[in-house]
Amino acid sequence: MLGAYLYGADATYGSQNQAQIDEAVRLANENKDIVVAVSVGNEVLVDWSFVAVPPKDMVAYIRDVRGRITQPVTVNDNYAPYAMGSGYDTAQVWREVDFAAIHTYAYWDAGYNLWQWRQETVAEAERADAMMDAALAYAKANFTAVRSALDDAGIDIPIVIGETGWQSVPSATVGSAQYTAHPVNHARYFTDMMAWAYGAAGSSPGDGFTRPKGMFYFEAFDEPWKQADDNWGLWNVSREEKYVLSGSGYTDADAVYYNPPADAAKITADTFILHRDAEAADGEVASSNTWNAWENGTTASVATGETNPPEGATFAIITPTPKVWGWGMTLSVTDPVDLSDFEAAGTLNFSVKTDYPGKIEVGFFTGNTSDQMGVDVYLTIDPASNSYGYANDNVWHAVSIPISDIVPSAAPAYGQDASATINMEQVFATFVIADRYATTGNSAGATNSISLDNIRWEK
Repeated sequence: MLGAYLYGADATYGSQNQAQIDEAVRLANENKDIVVAVSVGNEVLVDWSFVAVPPKDMVAYIRDVRGRITQPVTVNDNYAPYAMGSGYDTAQVWREVDFAAIHTYAYWDAGYNLWQWRQETVAEAERADAMMDAALAYAKANFTAVRSALDDAGIDIPIVIGETGWQSVPSATVGSAQYTAHPVNHARYFTDMMAWAYGAAGSSPGDGFTRPKGMFYFEAFDEPWKQADDNWGLWNVSREEKYVLSGSGYTDADAVYYNPPADAAKITADTFILHRDAEAADGEVASSNTWNAWENGTTASVATGETNPPEGATFAIITPTPKVWGWGMTLSVTDPVDLSDFEAAGTLNFSVKTDYPGKIEVGFFTGNTSDQMGVDVYLTIDPASNSYGYANDNVWHAVSIPISDIVPSAAPAYGQDASATINMEQVFATFVIADRYATTGNSAGATNSISLDNIRWEK
């Protein structure tokens, strides 16, 4: 299946979209022996899309493509807009396509508790199997929801699974990933989905009405440059078979499953060091601290600097690769830490050198996203007023912010339950730097790097 990427609404991205469509049409016509279908856009109608295209634009694009090729035409999208029914604008799109290409991701949706992935009532010895059974049931339920919506609307087209997959190693350090991603779970999901789509022998695809007519599994090879959206491949980036294909290196007993997290370790030292070469005598160093950019690792990158650091030999260089809404980068820990002793009289401290234009957000993240209790705790600081020592004159500055000044900014994180409140006894991201344009008021698009060092909590 060949795809034509769409960048957004026609009013803004019409020329870019048309260039993609024209190229897809050319390739489809020149390669009819291998191009069996063409997809117009990818995840453009789901409500969380960052390349959203209005349904009326999609109808025009699909008609354009269908009028110039002989292969079937579809739209690859999350199952949700396909399942919305005839009362929504999306239905006009589904009436134009030759088949539905739906995306179903039990792995990602576990992070939003959209299915019963924990299986806490099941004995530990059987919990991994129960979770993977529930994952397959969730994918089948997505298929059924779409089938019912299309049938109710009188849209008689088959369904294929346009995308599905499971990470073999967690590329994110928060949420459900640590309980779900493992080579054995990865292999189990692939095997179960293939058997459902193509039959136990792999030679009996469904008809698109009772079972999927086909499945595009995501994906062949790992893509480490995608950071937190990596590790889906059946092969690694070096083209070496993973367990799912080789069958070696693990047993079924190695599969991961949910266990309630232990109580967070309480930090009692006067200094909690997050990123610093030299260690203070009275300091405790954070273990397993990892840089993770928001939006599956796509909104910023991190590199190591060595020229004139404010302390030690190295520092971190954060370079934004912003989306239309902004960007963010976190220092996250696998297991939460209890920083409640710092709430009343502690400070968040770091050294910074940048010429990034405008305000910036700084803070931390509390609560377990797998419980829908994640909370953003970020304060906006302004270089124009030298807030807390912050300046953007490309010279190293020491910033010190009272935790008590950051706490009032706490709010439920995107996609988390509205009842989520700050929990200093469960801090998952010990440092966050970000620019959400709706919050800072900055103009979109700045990519100026931000150098950071000597990041620590003190009391």
